[in-house]
Amino acid sequence: MILNKLFIVIISASAFILSFATVWQFVVFLSSHDILRYYRFKHVGAAGQEIQYQYSSSVLWAATVDVILVLLFVGQHSVMTRQSIKERLNQLSLGMLARSLYVLGTCLTLQILMKYWHPLLCGTLWEIDTVNHPLWWWLFVLTHIAAWVVVYGGSVMMDLPEMLGVKQVYYHVQGLPSPLTQKSAYLVRLYSHLRHPSFSALTLILWFHPIMRIDRFLLASGLTLYMLIAFRPDNHDYRYQQEQLERKKVELSLL
Repeated sequence: MILNKLFIVIISASAFILSFATVWQFVVFLSSHDILRYYRFKHVGAAGQEIQYQYSSSVLWAATVDVILVLLFVGQHSVMTRQSIKERLNQLSLGMLARSLYVLGTCLTLQILMKYWHPLLCGTLWEIDTVNHPLWWWLFVLTHIAAWVVVYGGSVMMDLPEMLGVKQVYYHVQGLPSPLTQKSAYLVRLYSHLRHPSFSALTLILWFHPIMRIDRFLLASGLTLYMLIAFRPDNHDYRYQQEQLERKKVELSLL
């Protein structure tokens, strides 16, 4: 019994710690003004000239790998949210780890995507010079900072420990029921339709970028399409969020 609880805690803690490291790397990956610098290394030749090596020499191969990486991420997200997976974990008495395993799988697929992503020099759709135009640089930087604040601020407001799976494990160790049982049916319904906050902010991060090469276009298109399909909030969810917003405004006005 003690070993079982220890195993559960280790898995949950691993997912929790890895999520913070992955989130920071993913922010840099998406918001860097030129991701190519992460995939080049420099070598100074015998004559002193600088030689730059491109990460990939085959455009078709690089594009194929990038598409596969996006599909890997989308596939992991789609498969691990299926009810059959949760039911199987419940049969193995590991239902409390469903969210932690989902977070762990997400982190691993993102790490693979970032590590093996192939940038492409050809086919630039647009490129804005932010070096000689600092105002453009500040516009992109401040916009991305604001968008990330919305994304992760929304995560905190949606109960971050529960979203990362830590609260489920803590409640299990303490002999308490799942934390979702203590939330309103309207909120649980919203979670089932929209587990990640701010479609608009994520879309802005993907597309509002000074350099749009083919590889960035593939990434932005794939993730945007996935969010359009996977995010399924309806009018009931919208009214619930609107009511909660009005309630928060009233509470703040009374402080």
